[in-house]
Amino acid sequence: IGPAIVMVGGKQEVSNTKEVVVKMNTSTRDAVTSDTQAYIEISTDNKTVYKGQEVIFFLRLYMQNNDVHIEAIQEPVFTGCTAAPLEGPSEGRETINGVEYKYLEWKTKFYVHEAGTLVIPALCANIIIQEDRGHGVGDRLDFLGMVGSILGTRSQHKQLFSNALKLEVLELPK
Repeated sequence: IGPAIVMVGGKQEVSNTKEVVVKMNTSTRDAVTSDTQAYIEISTDNKTVYKGQEVIFFLRLYMQNNDVHIEAIQEPVFTGCTAAPLEGPSEGRETINGVEYKYLEWKTKFYVHEAGTLVIPALCANIIIQEDRGHGVGDRLDFLGMVGSILGTRSQHKQLFSNALKLEVLELPK
C-alpha cells in the first residue's frame, strides 16, 4: 500500500510503502479460547464438489451461555448457484478446545452451475451479551454503576464475523 503523498508547509512528503498479505480464514475455531463467549462459523459437507452436485451449507452461532442474544444474522450469498432458503435454527452442544458451547444451526442446500472456484464470503452477526452486575465489595460506586445495579444487567453489543469458504467445483466426468 502506498506510498502516500501529501503537501506539508509547501513541501511534498512521501511515505514508505507497506505490504499487506490477505489470507482466507477457513475456520474460526483456531481463534477460539476459553474467553470466547460467542462466535460464528460457516461450513459445507464437502470442499470439492462436481458441477450440479448438491452441497449442504451450515451456519452455526456458538455460545458459552444463555446470555447471548441475536439481533441480526446475515444470510449467505451463493453466486452462480441455485439455493434453497435457510432452515432453522436447530440447537446442539459441542466441546471446542476444551470449552462446552451450545449452538444454533441454520442450514440450506445449494447447487453450483459452473466449474471453478466458488468463494462464500464471511458472514456477520450482531449479538447482545447480557452481563450480570455484581454487588461485591470491589465494585466501583459511580452513577452508571448504581444504575446498572438497579437494573441488574448490562448489555454489550458485539459484531461477529465468520470464516469465508472456498470450494473447488469440478466438471462432471465424461
